[in-house]
Order: sequence, then structure tokens, then C-alpha cells
Amino acid sequence: MKLSFVHADPAERAGTSLQGEYLTTYDDIVNTFGEPTQNGDGEKTTVEWIIKFENGSVATIYDWKYGHTPKDFTEWNIGGKCKQDYYNVIFQLMRGEK
Repeated sequence: MKLSFVHADPAERAGTSLQGEYLTTYDDIVNTFGEPTQNGDGEKTTVEWIIKFENGSVATIYDWKYGHTPKDFTEWNIGGKCKQDYYNVIFQLMRGEK
């Protein structure tokens, strides 16, 4: 089963927090979710995806304090309002398709 999603407005990430990490590459995230929703502040984050799933849940994927956008296998942070938001992102990444 594929979950439908769209890029969400940055305001919709309000109330999300770290739910877990996932070891993957920048290219794997782009292949699954498209280009990043926005650039980070350059200090704490450099890129971020803000994803809204068909059920209305919002999740974020972001690098944290690397000082650059990592391209190799890296622990990416996944945020959400609950653990299910994390699982939705992992499910999509494991499927590896948009």
C-alpha cells in the first residue's frame, strides 16, 4: 500500500518534534519525497522536507548540526507529532518511490 503525501507549508510543522532517526542518503530521500521543501538556517539544519500525508499527519525530515548537507549514508532526523508520523516516513523510504 502506498501512502499519498504532499509537501506541506512550513507553518504546518508547528508542534512536531523528533520521533526518531533513519540511516539513508540524501538521494534516497529526494527519490522518495522530491526536492527539499525548504533550506535550513545553515547552522542547525541545511535542508528540510515537510510532508503531509493523506490522513492529515505532518512529518519532517532534516539534517541536524552537520554544518553541510550530507550526501552519503547519514542519520537523518524524522519529526512528527507522534511515532506513527515517523513510521509513515520510514514506510515510504523503504518503498523507495514517489
